[in-house]
Formats: sequence, structure tokens, C-alpha cells
Amino acid sequence: MIPRCGIAFCLCLLSLSSAAHAEGLTVSLEAGSERTAADFSKALLNYDIVSLTKDAGNGLSWTLQVQNYRARTSGAVSWAGEGLVTYRRAMGENTSLYASLGGGERFAPTRDFPYLTVRLGADDTLGSGFTWNALNLRYRTGFDQRYPYHSTTAGTGLTYRTDRDVAIYGRVFAAFDTGYRFAGTGVGLGLRFFL
Repeated sequence: MIPRCGIAFCLCLLSLSSAAHAEGLTVSLEAGSERTAADFSKALLNYDIVSLTKDAGNGLSWTLQVQNYRARTSGAVSWAGEGLVTYRRAMGENTSLYASLGGGERFAPTRDFPYLTVRLGADDTLGSGFTWNALNLRYRTGFDQRYPYHSTTAGTGLTYRTDRDVAIYGRVFAAFDTGYRFAGTGVGLGLRFFL
């Protein structure tokens, strides 16, 4: 039997493959690690993200994302699948601000639960293919008050667009636990394909 997280992952991949030749699509692949608060050399977990973003015009876009989380040592894998609607507004020639609102489902070995997600950010085009992803904020909160869940990150990054179709990016972020205490530092490296 395929778990629900596997079904969500397959649906995301099916969406990617069926929309592969449509204009205004971006496919992102990211791998990363979250490190402990006390010692950056020690990993808490590793993760992978696959996302599909469709530009709807007038600053609007939607995104489907699937992410897995693996403990640094062997153990169960958790998944998160979410959908977002984003509005991006240019603030001058090189700077843009964005806000996203969406929902998702966390699939964990102990329980599955839905959550709300809000993202805010600012990007600054530096020239020569480089964009500074100056600020990236993410807040997730669960709907079930019996099981408190809050996941917050704040970070920055850099994107280099190698050509019209491909970009490479890296990011670093602070992760906070359900009690909003600093829990560690995350680093990620990814590729974006503009279809």
C-alpha cells in the first residue's frame, strides 16, 4: 500500500510531467541540511524539495511543493506537501517584494496534520545573472490545537542564472522550533529550470 505522502509526491511529479511544455513554469530541485544550534558541524536532518511554480501574470503565481525530511541517522522519513499563491511586486528597477499564502499537510510517522503557511521575502537583482534573495521568511502553523506545530525560518540566499533556462541557487537560514526558540542553521543548494 502506498502511503498518502507517496501519493502526494506522485501527483506532484505527474503535474510536472504533464505541464512540461507549458510556458511560464519553473521547476525547482533543492537538497539541504539543518545543523544543530550548538554545533554547526552536526546535522539534525537532511531534506529534499521539489516544486513547480506557474506564473499567472500580473505578479501572481501558484506553487506546488513536496518536501521530505530525514533524520541525520537512520529513521523514519517525514513529508510535507503544500500549495501556495504568491503575489510579487516590483519596488524599483532591481528590487521586488513577495508574499505567499497557502496550506499543506505534514505526513509524519506519528501523525499527519494540516497546516497554514505564510511566506514573505525580498529579492534584489545585482546584475551579471546574480540575484540576492535578501530576505526569506516562512511561518507554518498547524490547525489542530491539541498538537501544537509551528515551524519558522528566516534566511537569505544568492541565485545565479546561468542562461535563459537554468539557475543555480544557495541559501542559508535560521530554523526555529515550535516554541519559537532558535533550533539550528539550515543550508540548501538547488537548481531551477525555466520551461
